Amino acid sequence: MNPSLPNHSHSQRPCKEHPDFPKAFPSLALLELHFRATCAIKLPWYHGALWNALFRHLIRKFVDPVRPLSDLGFRVHPVETGCLAYNQDDPVHLGLSFPFALLPSVTQLIQGFNHLDNHSGRLGPATLRMTGVRCLVNDCCLQVDDVFPADWAAPLTKEMIQAQAEYLTQCQDFSLRLSAPLRLKAPLAWKKQTGYTYLDPAFFPANPHALSWNILQTI
Repeated sequence: MNPSLPNHSHSQRPCKEHPDFPKAFPSLALLELHFRATCAIKLPWYHGALWNALFRHLIRKFVDPVRPLSDLGFRVHPVETGCLAYNQDDPVHLGLSFPFALLPSVTQLIQGFNHLDNHSGRLGPATLRMTGVRCLVNDCCLQVDDVFPADWAAPLTKEMIQAQAEYLTQCQDFSLRLSAPLRLKAPLAWKKQTGYTYLDPAFFPANPHALSWNILQTI
């Protein structure tokens, strides 16, 4: 599971805003949704398309239904990709991120998920029962039947991301856990040297500081 964000902002000096950082960066909600399977479910290796189809249907009442989810800043993070089946009553988890302004609508969606009409997909109200939710920013955990206070979730802000990026540039090493294959375009010099358009496994051993440095350069 994705851990909540470590708080390094109090121990680090204030970060100077990088000139390439988007000026209109919106504050984001980062949630982890908890479900239980109500029946046996067979799945492909990558779950993203199934979760995308479900949430495109669920959020169409409060966003533009024509625009892609990525254009809306609404993203699903299938943290259990690679799991090919769930048995009845198995726990199921999903990461979710979206503009923080949508939190009231998403909160209503969370509270009403178990009362929705059955959805025909392999992942949805017909096969899953939502049990709870966790905010990955403030680590607040709530059961789906709890009373949700208005401030139950905290936003991920531009300042927090800058502080995390600055912290990573000071680390000797760190690890990334990804829910989908990593596709990063190769620098022009590496592309000319290897012929690869995207970074290959040999890139990071040959350039051990490239990723941490570029967090601040290209965020």
